[in-house]
Amino acid sequence: MDDVTSGFNIGKNISLHPDFNEMVGFTEPEVRHLVETYRDLGVFNQEVATAMGIMGEWYNGYRFARTADTDLYNSDMVLYFPLNQLTDEENFLSLLHYFGLLSIREVAGGAPRLGIPNQTVKRLMYGYLRDAYRDVEVFRIRLFRFEQLLMRMANEGEWRPAFEFLGEAIARQTGIRDYIAGEKVIQGFLAAYLSLADYYVLRSETELGKGHADIALEPLVARYPHLRRGYLIELKYRPRSESADQAAVTTVVEVAQAQLLRYLADERLARQFPGVRFIGLVVVFHGWELVYCDAVQR
Repeated sequence: MDDVTSGFNIGKNISLHPDFNEMVGFTEPEVRHLVETYRDLGVFNQEVATAMGIMGEWYNGYRFARTADTDLYNSDMVLYFPLNQLTDEENFLSLLHYFGLLSIREVAGGAPRLGIPNQTVKRLMYGYLRDAYRDVEVFRIRLFRFEQLLMRMANEGEWRPAFEFLGEAIARQTGIRDYIAGEKVIQGFLAAYLSLADYYVLRSETELGKGHADIALEPLVARYPHLRRGYLIELKYRPRSESADQAAVTTVVEVAQAQLLRYLADERLARQFPGVRFIGLVVVFHGWELVYCDAVQR
């Protein structure tokens, strides 16, 4: 509404002035008063300290003036996201949409379908995953060492040390074992850490060759024109309750190899990445144990 015919041209933005910093959000004492009031009214039955801890993580941290010394809670979030319902799937999805971490990708049957909007947010999400693994002491690796291995993988084609390093780390840390209950969990761990490779755009479930590659590492040639290798990763998983003898592993490896050969033959790869050779990698986990990792090339 601000244009040459609008009276709002005489307005002055005061929101960045330190004297008005606390007008554009709730201070911690104000939020605490709200929490105590609604607890006393029986709206929810959480302890005040617990509620404040959660709200501090999710809603606090805003400051609008450089010389201000008070962090503010987002007033809209404080008033519109009930803490005791935050773990409900629909509310949590709404929160991610509110933060811009999910966006409407299409509307099917009148209902919106949400997805990660772009690569920037995807890398941010993988960063959240890595931080969450670390914070609950589920999974830790030496990131500096792993990033060096990813550099070798991108520049020299030495992919095996990176996967062996990650496989050994998963097997070594007992905290991760309670979380491994299927292929998608392992895929999430791999994607979260392979996304550290700045040389690649990581895509999950990329449509290729009438199928979907579990993980595709597409070289970011716009930034690194010297890159001549990309990777397609097909992950197979066998639970600890099932056998992982030679015959069983051979069976799943052969299936994965056939899938990768179809993906590698997709003309879109050559058309989109001229001069880049894609390498297919078959990765097989038996629970938390890496039992097979090898390459497939056309």
